[in-house]
Amino acid sequence: MQLRKEAYVIKRISASRCIFCYSLVELESDLSSVSCLVGVSVPEEVIMMTNFSEFPSLNVEMENNATESLSHKSFTNKNSYFVRVFITATISHLICLPGLVGNGIFIRLLHFHIKKNPFTTYLLNLSIADIVLLTAQAIYNVFLILNVFSKISFMNYLHLLRYTIFLFTFTTSQLLQTSISIKRCVCLFFPRGHPCHQQLHFPAAVCIIIWILSFLISATDFILVCTVKYNWLGLLQFFFNVVIFMPIMCVFTIAMVIKVCLRSQQNKRGELLRAILLPRVFFLLFAFPVNVIYSLEMFQQLHIYVYLYAYICASLNSSINPMIHYLVEVKGGEQAREYI
Repeated sequence: MQLRKEAYVIKRISASRCIFCYSLVELESDLSSVSCLVGVSVPEEVIMMTNFSEFPSLNVEMENNATESLSHKSFTNKNSYFVRVFITATISHLICLPGLVGNGIFIRLLHFHIKKNPFTTYLLNLSIADIVLLTAQAIYNVFLILNVFSKISFMNYLHLLRYTIFLFTFTTSQLLQTSISIKRCVCLFFPRGHPCHQQLHFPAAVCIIIWILSFLISATDFILVCTVKYNWLGLLQFFFNVVIFMPIMCVFTIAMVIKVCLRSQQNKRGELLRAILLPRVFFLLFAFPVNVIYSLEMFQQLHIYVYLYAYICASLNSSINPMIHYLVEVKGGEQAREYI
């Protein structure tokens, strides 16, 4: 009876060790997957903690008993991960290609066919930022798809470069859209003769400052990640987008809506509201979730599906911007362009 109890206890301990061993394998796989795909910088010390050599108490007999189960589960998880990567990269690539064409056409329209005004300067720079982001995203998607079929040795370095370009262009786009909201609100509240309607060099100066500021943030983040493995500067920028720039856009948008509803004539109100709200609605749908997701990463590790959603949203945001601004600026009606 005593021998049976001892054998039962030994069997339970062995089973517990097998479960613990399997959990470590899953943890290592998940950490590596997230780090490779979405730019979540996972410290090497955390991944090394999943090394079985650090646990000498896990004897050879236990490892042999768990080998078959672990190998089957690892193969299944690996295939599932590569399927997710392949589908996400393919969808993102199919979004990026029309976005590149749309931004290219919109840049040509702004440069050659649309009369220059303060808003066209902001929109031209916004389209340039979007087309750079989509180009980097499309190239990275190709390498992601190729990596599914044949492992690419420099994939981690390519990902770091893609993330730096993404931080640079996405921050630029965010700041430019905030500037556009402020400019529209100022022009709507002040009379036609106000200097804000006449100064064409001021938007150019603002755009230059935005490009320089975004470059300094992304370049500093790249250097810190490469040297001291510190990636909080980029995450902090996404956090600032949520708590500072997004509220500014909302305040100015609400102010414009109130102004239009109270002062504008009935026949002009619909076009004005469409011109004000349409860009903000799509921004809330596609750009705002990206800021929120990367901001939450400062506090906790999110599931990989959340990052895949952000990956798709970033592509959609840059692809749909030229269409929205074309409808507002070119097809939005003469009254909307006069008032905004």
